[in-house]
Amino acid sequence: MIGSTTCDWPFTLFYFKMNPIFEKYFNENERLLNTEDFYDVKIHVGVEPNIKEVHAHASIISAHCQFFSNELSNATKENGYYIVKKANISEKLFKPILK
Repeated sequence: MIGSTTCDWPFTLFYFKMNPIFEKYFNENERLLNTEDFYDVKIHVGVEPNIKEVHAHASIISAHCQFFSNELSNATKENGYYIVKKANISEKLFKPILK
């Protein structure tokens, strides 16, 4: 169900990619992820010594997924950035979740 409190990205992405009106929207979100313009979230993924920093946009990830909304509510803020630590997942697995 679109708009549920769980992360329904796979279905949502498929549904909207089929509609040309929304294709530009998803392309812009993906561009933001890839270029990291104006990001305000730093997500630390992995375990020492392989910790990577992934950048995201709070408004986008919290609007699309209740999990991220909860994470940001509990995140610390440093120098204007939300800091989220996820040691139980690698960057390789985490990046596609943001898309």
